[in-house]
Amino acid sequence: MRSVVETIRFSEFAIIFIAFVLAFALVDFVVAPIQYQFLSSSVMAGSLLFIPHGIRVLAVWLCGVRAILPLMAAE
Repeated sequence: MRSVVETIRFSEFAIIFIAFVLAFALVDFVVAPIQYQFLSSSVMAGSLLFIPHGIRVLAVWLCGVRAILPLMAAE
């Protein structure tokens, strides 16, 4: 039974980590260049559509304290 619990915890870690990294890459390589094309780069301090924040909120909401470590590692 213990190995099943450890497998579930590892898969939670992997899912949160990969989702955060992919969301950050999506914002960095797709959303930000489109925003810089239409808006002045001096005006923008951050992205208007920051998907990793949603990943953080959902991960903490669904997994609780267990989400902190994968989010710190992905950051």
